[in-house]
Amino acid sequence: TYYHPSNSYFFLYGNIPTTEYLAFLSDKLNNFNRLDVDASITPQVRWDQPRSTVDTYPIGADEPSTEKTYMVIKWLIGDATDAEDIALLYILSLILLGNEAAPLKKAIITSNLGADIIASGAGGIGRESTFSVGLKGGEPDRLDDFVQLVTETLSQIAESEIDPERVEAAFQQSAYHYLEIQSMFPLHMMDRVISSWIYDKNPLIFLRMSEHLSNCKRRYESDPQLFNQLIRSRLLANSHRLTAMLKPDGQMQSRIDMAFTERMKKTRTQFTDDQVKQIAEDAEELDRLNSQPNSPELLETLPQLKVSDLPDQLTHIQSDIEVIDGVKLLRNNVFSNGVNYLVLNFNLKGMPSGLWPYLPRYTEAIRKMGAAGMNYEQIAQRSAASTGGISCWTDFGTHVDDANHFLWNIQFSLKALDNQMSSALEILHDLLFSIEPNDKNRLQDVLVQAQARYRTDMVYEGSGTAMSHAARGLTPEGYLAEMVYGLPQLTLVEGFNKNFDTCSEDIICQIESIRDFLPVRGRLTASFTGSDNSATIVQNTLKNWISDMRHESIGDTSIGFTPYDVPPSEGLAGPIQVAHCAQVIPAPHYSHSDKTALTVGAHLVRLDYIMNEIRFRGNAYGAMFNYSPLGSVLSLGSYRDPHISRTLDVFSGVADYIREVAWTQTDIDHAIIATAKQFERPIRPAAATGQALQRYLIGQTPELREQHYSQLRHVTPKEVKRALLELLEANFMKGAVCVVSSREKLEAANQEMSDRQLTIEDILG
Repeated sequence: TYYHPSNSYFFLYGNIPTTEYLAFLSDKLNNFNRLDVDASITPQVRWDQPRSTVDTYPIGADEPSTEKTYMVIKWLIGDATDAEDIALLYILSLILLGNEAAPLKKAIITSNLGADIIASGAGGIGRESTFSVGLKGGEPDRLDDFVQLVTETLSQIAESEIDPERVEAAFQQSAYHYLEIQSMFPLHMMDRVISSWIYDKNPLIFLRMSEHLSNCKRRYESDPQLFNQLIRSRLLANSHRLTAMLKPDGQMQSRIDMAFTERMKKTRTQFTDDQVKQIAEDAEELDRLNSQPNSPELLETLPQLKVSDLPDQLTHIQSDIEVIDGVKLLRNNVFSNGVNYLVLNFNLKGMPSGLWPYLPRYTEAIRKMGAAGMNYEQIAQRSAASTGGISCWTDFGTHVDDANHFLWNIQFSLKALDNQMSSALEILHDLLFSIEPNDKNRLQDVLVQAQARYRTDMVYEGSGTAMSHAARGLTPEGYLAEMVYGLPQLTLVEGFNKNFDTCSEDIICQIESIRDFLPVRGRLTASFTGSDNSATIVQNTLKNWISDMRHESIGDTSIGFTPYDVPPSEGLAGPIQVAHCAQVIPAPHYSHSDKTALTVGAHLVRLDYIMNEIRFRGNAYGAMFNYSPLGSVLSLGSYRDPHISRTLDVFSGVADYIREVAWTQTDIDHAIIATAKQFERPIRPAAATGQALQRYLIGQTPELREQHYSQLRHVTPKEVKRALLELLEANFMKGAVCVVSSREKLEAANQEMSDRQLTIEDILG
């Protein structure tokens, strides 16, 4: 009943005429009769008393359980189909938790009850809106203190005047949130439409958020106690509140395994030997059927694009290059809906080798420390009031023409409205030239947050951990990525926190050294998208900044990269019940003539072999076979995988599969169409600002993009098979293997694999 066109909602977006869509849909819907479907959702019955729940999660049997408890307080607070109410609650969330100086966030972080906040702020569950405050890195006996801290802090905020500047900053942030044309913009538009539409409300109401924000602003101006009252009525006086705690349990995994074994034994007794044999035969037959490709006749019944349907030429970001005292500024002609975007790129080449491991501490200082004589609260409040956010990150790559032309950069991004551009640039100036990491109490809080994040991400985002760890000895970029983002950072930060009193001065000194290293004219390139008025402000501001930068030649220093002598096979043990498997292999660089064929071939192998064997037949949550031409690697991987040895066998069988498969030009054409999106993506202003800069830095000109796009549309099965086999036959044994899983699963896998053994070490100490 529910899975029927009568209970469907169709969302159309793009420049294809609606009449064409409707004609296509009509042909399909005419085969159905309309049903009356009651899919209404009744509101949740409100509780008259708060409730609580406690549960456990597994960790390693020998793993310390200290400071690994999670706790969350969650309220049901309103109607998620009321657009104005949602806007109001989003603003309240920003007031309380939106930046490092926000009063509720600050109170939680400085309480030392845990490492960092999680899952906090306004949200929704279906047609109900919610508000959450969460903490990770706590202890079970701190739960009452956490609840008391949150309620008392909310009471204090509700009974005091909320700084009007803080409220104004929250309104500014909300404007960015609803104005920005972000990546996957059509998907976000659809989400807004269905947020009300499927509950029989106006489908356009969430597309008019500027109107709702204006109404909220008028309500606040007429009643400055508006948000105080919201805290009292929606949170403090709201009995529909759940407090949840999740505690670590070192014995839980063994109990789960024992219970599963006993359940399987009990289930087996319910079947005769003949029934078990029949089940095995049925499973084998199902596996055979699933492995069979669809016949050409069946495929012909499906509507399909053709390579000829692809555009003849690509859409390029139109950029003008201006030179300001020797520094290049890209002006990108992209509609930005009233928001301005600036990205600054600094070349890190020649940075002393001892500073590289401290880059994450520097980028965190930009986001979370003070500057120019102001503490972190003052900087955070200034940033919230005048910008849509300031970000800082590192990027390690190569030039399109040469794998040995390294591009190792640090980038800063800023977004601001026209009337805030000057003040936004003042904040960026203070952070860039005058970051001050010498508040040791704040620095320690930031390091504790970093450790909690690393401990979670290294295990539960294990696919990235495995990939990065395996790639570290293949290329200099892989080595730097592992140093800056990978396991060495967890080890380093744990050491910092353990010995903070003795190493804090050194951390401060290293952050300041990176700060002082960057302001060199020859290191800077910039990219801007926005209004003409803001562009003029950016030009004049950059001219002033550049005049204060040093004139220096860009030198070179060793980063300490040593390629593998023998590629390792490693297991990283952590408290998880699944596996993340990775094998990373050296591959031709972007400048190689096989780049296009390998791009198409990687797509085919991923869908036809890797996904089929690892996800569909092996029951992993995800699988990958990715070629990175600028990274010069081919990566095979699985995500949340119940298998280890089986998956590594699948990796080993990829060359045999390619030898045996008989791809047709139709197969290749499907892959060409799928990979064409790498060349022709929607141009969004924020992404375009960084993308235009990236293409300029790596030498990816419009002419080169057109050349590769033309090559893509003419790839043949013979080219693809040859390129893949040459790569795999030459380099497969040069690839490194890394698996993130539990120690028990890793040891069991070693028992199953006689020809290769994983060297196992623990991720978490």
